[in-house]
Amino acid sequence: MSLRKISGSRHRGAALLIIVLIGFILLFIISGIAVSIAWKTMRVEGWQTQNIERRRLDYIARTAANLVVEEISNDKGVTSFDNTLNISNGISADKKLIFDDSQKVYLTLSIKGSNSYCTITSVVSADNGEKVTVSANMVKSGDTYITTWRNGK
Repeated sequence: MSLRKISGSRHRGAALLIIVLIGFILLFIISGIAVSIAWKTMRVEGWQTQNIERRRLDYIARTAANLVVEEISNDKGVTSFDNTLNISNGISADKKLIFDDSQKVYLTLSIKGSNSYCTITSVVSADNGEKVTVSANMVKSGDTYITTWRNGK
């Protein structure tokens, strides 16, 4: 008797080979999908981190400008800072380091206008190159001030 007649098939193991190849193809496809999902997740997390940092700088700029607005509104106008100031030419504070944590954050404030109308500009910048500018326009209406806000770049 020959060996071929005993085994019953000339291609014994071919089915196993096809099953292994299909398994590898499925594993390759599933791995590709997993890598794609991980890559997209990483991109979204990077975008969110950048957006959170920009929002943080925006809050700092708005808070600084709002403090100046409140100081002007609660007192006698812009002359409350110093009677000798001439804000029609504009006054500006030097760039100050306000946070020295993992990333340094700097603030610059400026005021320009008159006692009945003025613009307060707050510029906040970080070491990573992000920069946020917020402006508040104040108009005196009777004994009160009306404030409108603008975002810069």
